[in-house]
Amino acid sequence: MKILILYTEIAGYVTASLKFFLEHNPKAEIHLVKFPINAEAPFEFEKTEGLHIYERSAFDRKSLLEFAQNLSPDAIFCSGWIDKDYVFVCRKFYGKVPTVMILDNHWLGSLKQRILKVLAPFTLHKTFSKVWVPGEPQKQYALQLGFKPNQIYTGFYCGDITFFSELFDKFKIQKSVSFPKRFVCVARYIPAKNLELLWDSFSELYDAGELTDWELWCLGAGADFDKRKQHKGIVHKGFVQPNQM
Repeated sequence: MKILILYTEIAGYVTASLKFFLEHNPKAEIHLVKFPINAEAPFEFEKTEGLHIYERSAFDRKSLLEFAQNLSPDAIFCSGWIDKDYVFVCRKFYGKVPTVMILDNHWLGSLKQRILKVLAPFTLHKTFSKVWVPGEPQKQYALQLGFKPNQIYTGFYCGDITFFSELFDKFKIQKSVSFPKRFVCVARYIPAKNLELLWDSFSELYDAGELTDWELWCLGAGADFDKRKQHKGIVHKGFVQPNQM
């Protein structure tokens, strides 16, 4: 089995899911084309048997199609419709193998989304046979775009179960004796994450004497890192690799 994934910016939880799949399907191959690593989230990835990673910058439209045709994948997964060359490849393979659109946007009913809804039968439905979304809000968007329930799958974003389960078992007894009173937030420092609300809420409760023995640890980087709130109960760690968390 050969799977082609045309992706934007990959993160640790994505490669963890792919690694899990490959461990349970040792004869499978995953060929993943990706955008450059985001400076705000410079993840480092371990090599995984069966996972082959390629830089998007190495391909133009013609060479990307040739790469896909030579690979002859059994299925193609694509990060939405942001990359027109990705969409072009999926359209060429539509009806020959499953072409799966990965969608993580919510349906907001904006003018742009409503226009796309009208165009979807002539564009997306001639390119993608399935849709894979994280959960119900994104499923509603796919339904608005005209995809049928049996074409939509949920559960795209997953936690690294093995990693976190091992940590839980390792520190379970220690935490039962002395529980660390820390909130941990892992997010990029950008307006869309609305970290200011979190910081203001925590500091308000802390200053009111309700959380004086607690700390808020924030892990991440981004354009607004220099605007971070300074407070004695808030610790800014910067970007932290998943295996160091």
